[in-house]
Amino acid sequence: MSLKLDLLLTRDSVNISDDINAPNEKRISISENATLEELTKTIIINKYLPSIQNGKASWVLNFGNKPIAIIAEEWKEAKFLVNKDKFIYEFTKPEPKVGFYLNYLAQKDPTEIFDTLIKKLK
Repeated sequence: MSLKLDLLLTRDSVNISDDINAPNEKRISISENATLEELTKTIIINKYLPSIQNGKASWVLNFGNKPIAIIAEEWKEAKFLVNKDKFIYEFTKPEPKVGFYLNYLAQKDPTEIFDTLIKKLK
């Protein structure tokens, strides 16, 4: 039996009416053996990220200051800046008070965001 991690997700607001709920926090319970890929799928499936009118919102999933993945409304799956098979506990164990934060990058091209961030990480 695997233990569950209680994760805090926080995201940017997408418009003024969304600011009412700021800081847009959500706690999720996920297996301690879950990978980053499973975390992004959970975020997408549970519709934590709001849809926008044209369906082209782009988000960067961060842990602390470190960008981990790009989630784009027009993509079925996230693109990863780190190994998608890394276990979540590898991030949370040394820093249990740090949560995952999603930066809203409006309707910027997610491929350009990915390319820019991957170059910075090299």
